[in-house]
Amino acid sequence: MQYGDLTETQISMFNAALLCSVREPGFVVWIEGFGDPTEYVMEIDSEVTLEFPRGRGHLNIGRAILVMSNEDRYFYSDGKSNIKKHARIKIWAGFDNLNIPIFTGIIHSVKPRGTTDVVVLNCKDYMGLFQEVLIKGSQYPNNTLELLLEDFCAQVNIPAPDIVSTDETTSTYAHPTFDEQSLLRSLEEICNSVFYIAYFDEDGRLNAVEREHSTLVNWTFRDNNSIECESLADTEIINDITIEYKE
Repeated sequence: MQYGDLTETQISMFNAALLCSVREPGFVVWIEGFGDPTEYVMEIDSEVTLEFPRGRGHLNIGRAILVMSNEDRYFYSDGKSNIKKHARIKIWAGFDNLNIPIFTGIIHSVKPRGTTDVVVLNCKDYMGLFQEVLIKGSQYPNNTLELLLEDFCAQVNIPAPDIVSTDETTSTYAHPTFDEQSLLRSLEEICNSVFYIAYFDEDGRLNAVEREHSTLVNWTFRDNNSIECESLADTEIINDITIEYKE
């Protein structure tokens, strides 16, 4: 979980709110050119997953849908959007005025719902920009995974990626060359060549990790942090957790 700008004390308070049955949910939205239009938000639905449903090797594009009040024709007027193409957007959510980032990306369409009193903002994370930009030919001197991903991010004017230097990310390709294709498809090929997966986190930073990557944590099962499994609804699995114990 990413905690954004929360201090250690605030992180503890946030985690306590996660387990609390009485809490006040909240959210904040920032849109490029509009600042903080949180008061206009009616609904938020966001989804950030690692892979496309087609299966391994197909990277996913995170999405968010916001239903907004269009009071005073703030976002949409005279049959067109007042939000510029690919305006950046960031969403935080949490409890008791402690919010963490849950989505960062761009707005790719603004459409009225029924009447112009309500509009829908369709958003995608920065992986969507990789889908729109074509690449062709040799990429030399960008000849490692780390250098290639840094160049990809620079091409779409987003922050440099957060890549850990490993044998896989720093090993050189002789002459990395692509047919004319999207940055997204090229990224998939690079990741598949070293058994990696790439994704944009909630803060809009590109990450690349090996598929066998794991994070070990100390965990103690208590009554207040565990629930009966049969009460869970069937849904998509987004985490794979391995539990080890001693007799």
